[in-house]
Amino acid sequence: MTFKELHKNFEKNETDLFILQKEEGFSRYILIRSLSNDHLKELINTNTGKNVQKGKAEELYELLFSSQITNNEIIHYINNK
Repeated sequence: MTFKELHKNFEKNETDLFILQKEEGFSRYILIRSLSNDHLKELINTNTGKNVQKGKAEELYELLFSSQITNNEIIHYINNK
C-alpha cells in the first residue's frame, strides 16, 4: 500500500486497525507517525541529503516514508533519543 493510501485509511474514524495493520508498509507508517516534527526533520536531514526546515506533519511523514532509511535505523534513532 502506498503512503497516501495508508494515511487516508488511518485517518478515517471507522478504520479497523486490526485489518489495516496487516497491510504492507503499515509498520513503517505507524513507526514514522510516532515521531514529532522535530525528529522527523532531523531524520530527513540526516538520512536523505535534504535540508528540511519546516513542513506539515503529513508532508514530513511522506518524505521519511519514501526515503531509503530502514525501519531498524528509525528504531535505533528512537532508542537513542
